[in-house]
Amino acid sequence: MKFREISYCSFTGPLGCSRFPGPARLSNGELVVLFDDGKSASSAEHEMQIARSCDNGRTFTGGGIMYDKARLALSCGFTDSCKPTVIDNDELVSVGYGFLRETDQSLESYAVEHGRFPTSYNTFSRSIDGGKTWETPSFISHQFDTALELSGPALWCVPEKTLLVFGPPFVLKGHKQQGVVLSSTDRGRNWEQAGTFFNSDTVAPWEVRSLRESSGRIWLVLWNYDFATGEHLNTRLVYSDDLGRSWSEPFDTGLRGQAANLFEAGGKTFVLYTLREGENTGIYCAPFEFSDKLSVGGSTLLWSASGRSAAEGECIEKQFAALKFGQPSMTYLGGKEYLLLYWSCEQEEYAIRARVFEVE
Repeated sequence: MKFREISYCSFTGPLGCSRFPGPARLSNGELVVLFDDGKSASSAEHEMQIARSCDNGRTFTGGGIMYDKARLALSCGFTDSCKPTVIDNDELVSVGYGFLRETDQSLESYAVEHGRFPTSYNTFSRSIDGGKTWETPSFISHQFDTALELSGPALWCVPEKTLLVFGPPFVLKGHKQQGVVLSSTDRGRNWEQAGTFFNSDTVAPWEVRSLRESSGRIWLVLWNYDFATGEHLNTRLVYSDDLGRSWSEPFDTGLRGQAANLFEAGGKTFVLYTLREGENTGIYCAPFEFSDKLSVGGSTLLWSASGRSAAEGECIEKQFAALKFGQPSMTYLGGKEYLLLYWSCEQEEYAIRARVFEVE
């Protein structure tokens, strides 16, 4: 299968440092993107912005801020990130997380100093007008003392009318690592823990993304980091056949990528991943199949990065601060076209990049 690029554009919000895009495609083909915009990558002054495209990702226009943070009535600043999901009748919901910011100290330097992240919450919001306006986010209640890293969009399970979200608690070295499933059967008003997809004393399951196949099987892709050795492990896959209540053991893809995603094209299922270490850094995809064992095909380069992104040898908190690209997603546009969306820092500009591919 060949991926031929046919269009490219980039965009930023008014603050100029834009990252972490989340796309959703409406029934009329319009694209809605939520993304984080700040004065700098480490700034405590960030806001969620909206962008839209009416021409299959060739161009994007700004849609303004997602919501007014003053309405949260918190005691200090709040830096959040969220991703949208389309459910029935083009209603949109978003899930994410955010940190209370009492000072201008970056999240990474705070984590290095304190051994933990600041107080955090998971967020939920809704739009009933195609993503033009959004409710002021509410906070998701769960049993954990810190937010879950809900860095990907919720999964809408159509026959069951159920929303699922997946992520680990925001904990660092010295804490038990686990991957948690939250479920909502009332369109996001209430949530309960439905299952656990990962458990380890030292290995973290970050940047979780999900895909549901027509068979009903749910796949998750995980960025695994071992706190004991300071090593980024190969990307892992897990699956569930019972709506997230029980899960397979992790399967090693053999791919050294981080911040991965999943998509389907041409009757095949792909891992979409960022390679940040070593040589030939960039964004790649590789098809996989599963019967009684996992089989991963050869990788295809979709975008070549100009250099390494991780500060190799540094603690993971400093590596987070050094990231230069990530969070790729692939959205089907109709016909043979697919939209690759990600963020990258190129020539000191943090921007959202949109590349349209024709799949042959």
